[in-house]
Amino acid sequence: MIRCRPSAALRATTAGQVSAAVNLAVERGWGIGVQGRRHSTGGQAQVSGGLALSTAGLDHLSVDERTRQADVGAGVRWDTLVRHTLKHGLIPPVLTDYLGLSVGGTLSAGGFGGSSFHAGGQTDNVDELTVVTGTGEVVTCSARRNRHLFDASRAGFGQFGVIVAARLPLVPASPVVRTCKALYTDLRQMIEDQRILTAATGVTSVQGFAVPNEPDRLALTFGPDVRLHLPSPDDRPWIYQIKVAHPVGDRWTPAATCDPLSGLSVPPGQWVAKECDALEFADRMAPDVRLMSEAGLWQAPHPYLSVFLPAGRSADVISAALDTRSPADQRHGPVIIQVLTRRALRTPNMLLPAGDQPVLFSLLPNAYPSTPARVAALLNDNRRIHHLACRAGGTPYPFGSPPTDLERPRHHVLRTPHQRDMKRLFDPHGLFGR
Repeated sequence: MIRCRPSAALRATTAGQVSAAVNLAVERGWGIGVQGRRHSTGGQAQVSGGLALSTAGLDHLSVDERTRQADVGAGVRWDTLVRHTLKHGLIPPVLTDYLGLSVGGTLSAGGFGGSSFHAGGQTDNVDELTVVTGTGEVVTCSARRNRHLFDASRAGFGQFGVIVAARLPLVPASPVVRTCKALYTDLRQMIEDQRILTAATGVTSVQGFAVPNEPDRLALTFGPDVRLHLPSPDDRPWIYQIKVAHPVGDRWTPAATCDPLSGLSVPPGQWVAKECDALEFADRMAPDVRLMSEAGLWQAPHPYLSVFLPAGRSADVISAALDTRSPADQRHGPVIIQVLTRRALRTPNMLLPAGDQPVLFSLLPNAYPSTPARVAALLNDNRRIHHLACRAGGTPYPFGSPPTDLERPRHHVLRTPHQRDMKRLFDPHGLFGR
């Protein structure tokens, strides 16, 4: 969707190489585009006429079982990290659905997943960062040391420096996870049931989705009698789904007692339960990504859009958004509707709407066939939905394709006088995010 040609490129393997690259960029007047796994879709990792700096070679990884921490290079993928930590019976407290992202990339953006309702984003679960600033200085920072840089770098979209390493907290991993899924035709009820589940004892993951109302696809999860799992079947293009997870052996087991599900609008008998090991649950998108890759969908442009919505207006905005976004437009890309909890979201750069339980709404389509007209149509629809969200008091999560220049990460992150002061302090030459 966006093409830029740099003047030079470097795949760094040490913090010292990153520092030298920054000093070279200062000397030559180049901007720097920092690339992890290049998953951002709005050109955030690209640079025109400057230095394309890849952090993928920053791949050191170690785990300390005693302190329950992992020391990782910014280029380490989350799936690599999870496979390593599970050997020690540990796992990061928050994982995105897709694990093929770099640690440095998601810490620069936010990083949300099923456990975010109680654990926050990945940016809320960092003990320490090593950052190369726009002056070439290599700085270790944390909540107790160089706090200004620590706060600026988390969800800073690379505006203040290059994250080259992180120390991450880990939590005990359950060997077996039970997931429960249910279908809804009422969006408001699905959102309300999510809120109830975020307060349920033992629940570790809760997410909602809009899914195509296609019986053949739904039958893969709910069986041939899928219509029996719908409160009021109809022919609308979208229906809704909740996925709940908890460790097996916890104080309640939905498949057996259904106690925490009994207060919800969907009867316990309409929930479908499955057990899997910790790795299968954590990397649950991997089979879908393989299928999409084989079909050519994963290589297509991804005009993503994510916004945070105030709880009271979320259903109105989502309904209006899906009025013109058909399942065919998504081409197997998920539509996520996730209730979060403000008390868990502590990253200063994260701009959230008013209220205690904002809703993260993400449209993650595959633009296939990838014609210019197809991509333009999805971007125009993103613009419409973005304006709907803003009028309702929503705020952007700008890791995807920004609908307007004013919603690019640079403008989002540098919106306050304090953030602009931090930019002048840590990137005085304006190298990053030009």
